[in-house]
Amino acid sequence: MIGITVTAKGLDKVINMFEKLPENLNNSISETINDAAEMAKEYAESFCPEDTGELHDSIYINIAEDNFELGATAKHAVFNEYGCYNLNCGSPEAPETAKYKGIRPYLRPALYEVMRVFPDIFSKKFQRTMHG
Repeated sequence: MIGITVTAKGLDKVINMFEKLPENLNNSISETINDAAEMAKEYAESFCPEDTGELHDSIYINIAEDNFELGATAKHAVFNEYGCYNLNCGSPEAPETAKYKGIRPYLRPALYEVMRVFPDIFSKKFQRTMHG
């Protein structure tokens, strides 16, 4: 009679990886959310128009467990991001006096940029977490 013995070496490592998967996944997501939020804020600050610095200084992030909020508290923040109803936003006789001239978005472009790189950030963090 003849027999062949097959031994799976390293199976304990694979089982250990699978046991740690939920924790590692949560850690990777949390780290990615934090990094993405900080990156979005930096992009928004670099994209926002600067006149007095009020808009720039009012940009904020609120980070939660599985999401983040990017926004600005300056009174004119919405006008820069979306424009305004009266496109001149100034005197009809002197449109050059308009304080807000059209649309100068800074939040949405920042989020679009972060969304573009988010999968890569997560992938790198997850691989690092799984492989030490």
